[in-house]
Amino acid sequence: SICSDGSVSSPGPLSGGKGQVWEGGVRVPAIWRWPGKIPAGTINPLVTSSLDFLPTALALAGGTLDPQRTLDGRDISASLLQLPSSATRPQGTFTYWCGATLMGVRF
Repeated sequence: SICSDGSVSSPGPLSGGKGQVWEGGVRVPAIWRWPGKIPAGTINPLVTSSLDFLPTALALAGGTLDPQRTLDGRDISASLLQLPSSATRPQGTFTYWCGATLMGVRF
């Protein structure tokens, strides 16, 4: 199965793997670099998704989205420019899928 341990990736010390709901399947690093704007060496505790990249890049570039379009992602630029507290809770619903099977939902 594509969602079995070790079938696609090795998450190192984390449980699970790519496509699984364990931490090793959903916790992946992202690197944002903007000298003078985004503090170097920070760790952001918020749960985000690759779906958030487009709305965030658009906001950082000063662009606007056509109001007739709906994006699944959200603008996370505020959390990049000013690091949120590690006690900040995730916002919105976040779903975890394995292929076409819904494995978990965070509210």
